[in-house]
Order: sequence, then structure tokens, then C-alpha cells
Amino acid sequence: MSGIPTENRFLRWSRQMLERVASGWLGRRFGIDRVNPGQGPAWLLSLALHGVLVIALVLVNFAATRQREILNFVSITDVDTDLPEMERLNLENLGNSPDPTESEALPGSVAMRLSSAIVDSPQLDRLEDIAVNDITQPSSMILPESVRIDSFVSIRGAGPEVVGGVEGAVDRLAIEIHNRLKDGPTLVVWLADASGSLNSEREKLASHIRNIYGHIDKLDTERKSADGALMAAVIGFGERLEPMSDKPLTDPAAIADAIQRVKVDKTGIENVFQAVIAASRKYAGFQLEKSPCQVMIVILTDEVGDDDGYLEDAIAVTRRNATPVFVLGSPALFGQTIGYMDYRDPETGEVQYGLQVRQGPESARLEQIQIPFWYPQQNPGQPMSSGFGPFALSRLAAQSGGIFFISRDLEGWRQFRGEHLREYRPDLVSLAEYDRLMDKSPIRRALVRASSETARTVRESPGLFFPPVEDANFDLVMSDQQARAAQWGYVVDKAMIPIAEAAAARDREPSRRWRAHFDLMKGRLLALKVRSLEYNAICAQLRRDKPKFARPQSNAWRLEPSDEIVTSDKARALAVEATEILKKIVTEYPQTPWADLAARELAAPFGFRWVEHYIPPARPGPPGNGNEAPPPRPARPPRPVIKL
Repeated sequence: MSGIPTENRFLRWSRQMLERVASGWLGRRFGIDRVNPGQGPAWLLSLALHGVLVIALVLVNFAATRQREILNFVSITDVDTDLPEMERLNLENLGNSPDPTESEALPGSVAMRLSSAIVDSPQLDRLEDIAVNDITQPSSMILPESVRIDSFVSIRGAGPEVVGGVEGAVDRLAIEIHNRLKDGPTLVVWLADASGSLNSEREKLASHIRNIYGHIDKLDTERKSADGALMAAVIGFGERLEPMSDKPLTDPAAIADAIQRVKVDKTGIENVFQAVIAASRKYAGFQLEKSPCQVMIVILTDEVGDDDGYLEDAIAVTRRNATPVFVLGSPALFGQTIGYMDYRDPETGEVQYGLQVRQGPESARLEQIQIPFWYPQQNPGQPMSSGFGPFALSRLAAQSGGIFFISRDLEGWRQFRGEHLREYRPDLVSLAEYDRLMDKSPIRRALVRASSETARTVRESPGLFFPPVEDANFDLVMSDQQARAAQWGYVVDKAMIPIAEAAAARDREPSRRWRAHFDLMKGRLLALKVRSLEYNAICAQLRRDKPKFARPQSNAWRLEPSDEIVTSDKARALAVEATEILKKIVTEYPQTPWADLAARELAAPFGFRWVEHYIPPARPGPPGNGNEAPPPRPARPPRPVIKL
């Protein structure tokens, strides 16, 4: 046998075929009579042959794919063109059973499930194509009077937008409706919160409906809304859903009337996320004369919802059905869950003051210190606005492709707004993703843990007024207040443990929001630590020295703030450190809740001093007519958390 291997049959056949093809094609293309592949190396022959085979396979696959696409297009079936009857959507039992095809929802507040447990292996939220929405904050009107929409809202696929004033807000909502109308017939589902506290807001919204549709008419130069192509469904929601019409509405006056006819739900339960799920499912695939409709949902509400355990289900359903959700709501509390509001019963006219309502927080978990300020004049009076919407509704709007509009300011709140708040926006991610990010960051873990620790404290600060040392109740009052201060000190010490452990990682935290959180938490905890030490020391001094009043009219002792720190050199060093941190916050984070709260802590020095005080006796009542005095009014019970 020779040293050159014998050519097998397949290779000889391949060479012959390639010679014929190449010679024929090249001859016609370039005028070459004959190409002899045998003159080239074997690897070149193999490369050429495989190239021909690959091209042939690609052409065959392309033809098959095109055929399937054509068949699929032809086989699409029409959806019923009539507006589906709500059939109450089994709405009387709404909320009893989530979609069996999705994960089981856990009713209750996302934010209130803030135990320090951290998910070890969370399920990531695969929504990379959706930009996180931020929040706009307009003035106290029912429609979103956004100062700078682009400052707070990032819509998927949209650039910055600037609107201002009530008219600008009306235009903004009209633009969103018109944008969908350009793609075909559009159905707007108005979900109106049936709470009694929203009576006036529903009236205002109804009065603005005509303006909204008037603006749409001006934008609609191509007359896309002609022939009933712009429709509306109005649904009231509370514990249950109540559709306000059986047919789609096209007349603005009829839409406004339907909103005004929403009946007050006296249960105080707001199943907003289940309402969104039901509406999105019901109108998915809705058509007008066999033309697919663009469906969008607009929610009017003033709270966070009682069923945010259904948040992720609502996101999944609205994304699957391409139903963007827009919310006209109230700002969330900054780092707090419970706010207070006055409520007038629309039927009786009776006013209830200081009712507790759930209006926050703006984040998935509580991230800030939960201890009030020491002096009454330091406290804001009302929980502070965050400048953003409540977490769950904001996340729903962002993930569905809609917008959360802050549609009104709450009376008495310190308001924050402006483009600079963009860099302080909360993380509108799933709870699992939030915990994953927290698990990677020592700063975030420390803050959530410390926030949980401070939530366990008493709500009232230690007292500032004491009876004379000769009074029989002096020791009792003093012991009670010192015990309260000691409790505060214990809570502060517990919260300081994770903060101290994470301090070295502060500068490595990329988020400006979380750095501001850390600085404020540390500064306030240090200040409260010094105040607790000084309070107990100054109280012990009064009990030991038992001083007499220098002024004859004095009848009480009052504690006032003092620059002098008497406890120890360590306490003085802590006071200096706290002051430096808090002043830095005011400078570094201007016009934000963090700067405002730091300034409030700095408003009173950390030490105390005793001053004599006069408390005038209670004024006697008007002279009686001989009748017995009425029995004393029973003590007012603690204010319950009431849903309006």
C-alpha cells in the first residue's frame, strides 16, 4: 500500500459534484471553462461542501417558518365584539380566590411584614425591560397637578415630560389616553375608590372628565375617537366591585354621572389590587367591531390598599394583558405606615378627628427610625410626606407601564417635590429582589434591622414637667419617667448594634437614598442616646438635691434643653459626633425629608436643665343651678387603626 490513502467513494463523488457545480456556475459567471477541485487541498473541498449544505438548510427552514406564520395569522379567531357583561365578576366574593395559575397570594401589607428575616435565595424579578417609575407630586387638587413629571416618572419607552398646574395634569392624562387611541379603539376603565373619605374627590374627578375628553378631542386631529372608538367603563371598588354601567360609555356626561353614582362602601376595606386583576382579565381581548381595543386602567384612591398581598399577581396579569395602570393617589408617608386624617360622614355630617389610616410607606419595608422626637415642638405634627407614592401602587403602575400621580397634598404635611428627588427614589422591585439587594448590602441590612428594633419603642417621649419635690407623687412620677427614658435608651442601644457593625461600608453604598438613610439613622440614634443619658442624670440630680423653689409662685419643675452635657466625657464625644453628622445631612441632602428631620433633631440641644415653672390652677366651671354635676367623661380609648 502506498503512503497516500486511497480516496473513498463519498469523497470522489463530492469532488465530482463540486466540479460540476463550480465549473458550471463559475463558467457562466466568470467565463471559466472548467474548475478542477482535485487540484485543491481536501480541507478546502470540505469547507466548500459544508458551506453549500448550511445555505441549503437555512433556505429550507426559512420557507417552513414563513409558512407557519401565514397559517397562524390566518387561524386567529375573533373575540366577541360586545362589551362583556360584568356579571358582577363574582364580585360579591372578590378576593376569596386568586388565579389558580399563579402563585398563592398572601393578603396583608407588604410593608408591615417587616420582620428582620432575609430571604436567602430569593426569586429574581425578571422585568429588566421596565424602567422603575418615580413619582410626581402636584398640589392639592384631585387631578394630578404635577410640577415636573420627568422628575419622578420613567415610563417604559418614553422620554422626559414636563407638565405643570391643573390644566397640565388634565393634558397629561389626556395625552396618555390619546397615545393609546392612536393604535386603535381604546377602553378606559375608571376604578373609583368607594371610601367615604373620597366623596369630594370623586365629585372633582367627575367635574374634570369633560375637560379630559375635551383635550383628547383637540389632540385627536385624525378623528381616531370617531364612531365610539373611545369608550369607558366605571367601576366602584371597596370590599367588592360595583360596575356602574352594563354597556361601554362614550358620552363624557354619562361617564361623569357614573363616577358620581359610586356608592360609599362602609366596610372600610379597599381591595384595589384584586379590582385591578378582575378588570384586566375581564377586558382582555375586548374588541370593537372585530378591531382589538387598547385597554388602560385609571385608579382613584387615597390609601395604599388592604390587599397588597395580590400585588405581584396584579403585575403579572396587567403585563400579560398589556393593561397599563395609572393611579391618582396620595403621597406616601416617609418611613411610616400610619397617618392621621379628619373625616366627615357624608350622611350625618359628624366629624371624626385624627383617625388613623394606612398611607405608607414609600418602600417595600420600613427603612427609617421609628422613634419620635423628644420635644413636642420638634415633631412635625403629622407624619411627613415622602415625595413619592405608596410602594405597592407605585410598583404596580411602574411595572404595568403606567404612572403614579400624586393627585393631592394632605393638609398639614411638610411637602417635598422637585427634580432633585430623582436620586432618592425608592427601589420599586419585588420583595424577593428587595431582600436580595438588601442581603448584598451591609448598610441596607443594618437599616432595616435597626428600623425594626426602633418600631418596638413606646410612642410618647419621657415627660418634661414634674411636681415639687415635697409632693407626695414626686417619687412616683419621677420613677415612671426615668423608666420610660431607660426604655428609650435600651431600644437605641439595640438599634445601634447593626448600625455600628455596618459603618465601615457606608461609603461603598452606591445609592444616595440609602446613604441618606444611614446618616440620618446614625445621627438621630446618637442624639437620642445622649438625651437618654442626660435625662436620667438630671432626674437623679433633682431626686438627690431636692431643691426648693426660689420664686414663691412656682409650683412645678420643667426640663429645658441645655448645651451642657454633664454625664461623662463619652457622652460629650457622642454629642459632638451626632451634631456633626446631623449638620452634614442638612448640607448634603437639602430640601429632602432627611434634611428636615436632621434639622428638627438639631433644633434642641442634647442636654437638660431644671427651671422653675408655674402651672395655673384649673378654671372653675360656670356657676351651677343646684343640680348635681354630670359624671366625668370616660377616658378616651386608644385610637384604633380605622379604614375609611
